[in-house]
Amino acid sequence: MREAIVQPVPKLIEHCWMYTGHAVMGDGRCIFILDVGSIATRNKLNFDSTVESGSANVRKSKQIAAERVLVFNYADDEYFAIPLEIAALVQTVQADKLRRVGTNCYYPTQDKMAKILFLDHYLKVRPLKNPNDPKSIILPANFDIDVALACGSDIRVHELTGCFRSKSEYDLCSVGLFELEGRLVTLLDLYKLVEMHAPDQLTSNSVVPVKEARILCAEDSVFFQRLLHQYLQRPEWDFTVTSNGREAWELLDKSSTPFNLLISDINMPEMNGFELGERVRADERFKELPMIALTTQVDELSRARGLEIGFDRYVGKINKFELRKCVESVLQSSRYNPIH
Repeated sequence: MREAIVQPVPKLIEHCWMYTGHAVMGDGRCIFILDVGSIATRNKLNFDSTVESGSANVRKSKQIAAERVLVFNYADDEYFAIPLEIAALVQTVQADKLRRVGTNCYYPTQDKMAKILFLDHYLKVRPLKNPNDPKSIILPANFDIDVALACGSDIRVHELTGCFRSKSEYDLCSVGLFELEGRLVTLLDLYKLVEMHAPDQLTSNSVVPVKEARILCAEDSVFFQRLLHQYLQRPEWDFTVTSNGREAWELLDKSSTPFNLLISDINMPEMNGFELGERVRADERFKELPMIALTTQVDELSRARGLEIGFDRYVGKINKFELRKCVESVLQSSRYNPIH
């Protein structure tokens, strides 16, 4: 079996600063990943004599700006990527375990029979070298439908610091494009792909009418900025994104037209989400402004701090429909002030 992709530290050991993540092996064993940087910092180790005392903040900012994505090939020279947080498991396929029912293909994994999605069935891409016989599959995380994405054998994790938007034949499911080792990689919206596969099974299940609102979002990652634009794109919502908490505060402070909701990432340079939330709640003008804290890791200590500061909700940024439902719910709350 291929090793699992690294995931955040389980809640049970979130207090252990020496770990940066964990992975479940193909045979079910769990391994923990040491945070070498934290270990070095705690022990005051410095391996670069040219590093100045203030460089820790610079390194932290660079780490925050990069997002990890899972890059994989489909046809030999066509590459795609998805956010690492969406990938629960990568597994090598054993051909004798493939099961077919009509034109559908299934594979047993994690005590379930997952239907395999082939990109060439939904996008204008070349099929696998051996049609319908994937080398590996990627199981998505936090989906309410048992599916797996077919891929080739070239799979890697990449630190993505930015991508550019470009019209392409994959545009319906594309968040953007980036280059990796001379190859052009398409960053996929896996939620959209699964929606195309099963539009009746993966829905937002909204039970309340959507209100008009001006929404301000503080997010330092260009990748997540574009993802949020796609996830929260509705005709009723006017969506503005800033690159950090300080920019969000300045816009909030100076805007002549009030915003109806503030969504903020937590880990940002300049001013983080907690600092932004504290400043907003300390200003009498914004005491009733609804606020949602947005992050890739929702640990209980951070959630408690966020709620204490005055955030209405603390939600993971990856789950498209949970985020939409959260925004809809907060806009229905008593804090909400309609546009005048």
